[in-house]
Amino acid sequence: MWVIAAVLSAFFLSIRDVSTKSSKINGLKSAYFTLLIIQPLSLIIILYNGFQWFEFKLLKILLIASLLDSLAIVAYSYAIKAGKVSASAPILCLIPVFQLGINFGWYGEVPSFLSLSGVVLSIVFVMYSYKFNVRNMLSNLSSLLMVCVAFCWAISSIFHKNGAQVLDPILWTCLVVSTSYVLVTFYIFVFTKEDLSTEEIQMNIVTSLAHFMTLITFYWASSLGNVAFVSVIRRLSALFSALFATILLKETVSNRQWVGIVGVMLGASLVVLGA
Repeated sequence: MWVIAAVLSAFFLSIRDVSTKSSKINGLKSAYFTLLIIQPLSLIIILYNGFQWFEFKLLKILLIASLLDSLAIVAYSYAIKAGKVSASAPILCLIPVFQLGINFGWYGEVPSFLSLSGVVLSIVFVMYSYKFNVRNMLSNLSSLLMVCVAFCWAISSIFHKNGAQVLDPILWTCLVVSTSYVLVTFYIFVFTKEDLSTEEIQMNIVTSLAHFMTLITFYWASSLGNVAFVSVIRRLSALFSALFATILLKETVSNRQWVGIVGVMLGASLVVLGA
């Protein structure tokens, strides 16, 4: 059953990629509406669990995790809009690579040979997709933003792990989603004065539901099976996103990109399995 849940999580993640690209809403508003639509469900779950006083340490973890997730979802929305889904989505496979480096720097955990091999393989295949042209990669806004997204989510995963160990994982997810919504809303009203007319909100319904479902199915799979294996299967989202982008968005994916996608997935799998 956990395998099915992990595949579903990968599927919903790629649906989020394609629906974000299809929406005519810009990156910041897309992030705002994505968080807004799932607020009722998040608040219901929070209220169902009852009001709780948090220790300052847990509150600090919640704020840091939510801030990182807010930055990530806004950058993610811009990244998907700025380039091809088939080229930018697979970069999220670098999340385990960043996590490995962060765990080494943060906890002093020495990576295994298998994990290090996965890191090298992931970097090589990302560069292979760009024909080993560093300048070309650095000049690609979509790719740079997605690297930032992967880095933010890699850091926030440390705080999510701590928060989910104290609270129920689903409750923690809802608290982070609601806090992120408050942070994004505050930024929009204070710094951008952007029009938030709900006339365009229907364009983000699929994106929002896919975002929520990929989180729920991921936690469901993690509760039933080995988290490392769940993470490996979830990397299928890179393949799904490329396939959906080809079919639904009519994007052209070169043979080099297909090889790069499979290679990055393999590298990410080695990183996780070696952990």
